[in-house]
Amino acid sequence: MAGILGAAALSIAVLCLLVQCEIVRSQGQGTVYTVGDKKGWDLDFKIMNWPNNKHFKEGDVLVFKSKNQYGVAKVDAKEFQQCQTNNETKRYYSGNDKFTLQKGSNYFISTVPDYCGYGMRIKVDVL
Repeated sequence: MAGILGAAALSIAVLCLLVQCEIVRSQGQGTVYTVGDKKGWDLDFKIMNWPNNKHFKEGDVLVFKSKNQYGVAKVDAKEFQQCQTNNETKRYYSGNDKFTLQKGSNYFISTVPDYCGYGMRIKVDVL
């Protein structure tokens, strides 16, 4: 009987922990994703597909890590299609830039137009 009560208490504790984690997540403490995973933000035609099969939520954070400090720009849909931005304040070059995702489509491009044209850009849709 004591074993059953202990197992029940443990199950309830785990359930409470899971509920608490979901409450924290819903309060804006999103998941942190490194764009490009281990490879990071790099000139690779596969980077455009990196968001595929991932389910992003509002408040999740994208980290653009780059050993070569390739710049990243947060842009709108038109700038994404054109692979350019004329707004210097949208460009980031630290090699460890972080962006909190907002609901809707979020667009990011390389600050080097040729690189963006070669596929160094991503579109992230957030439900």
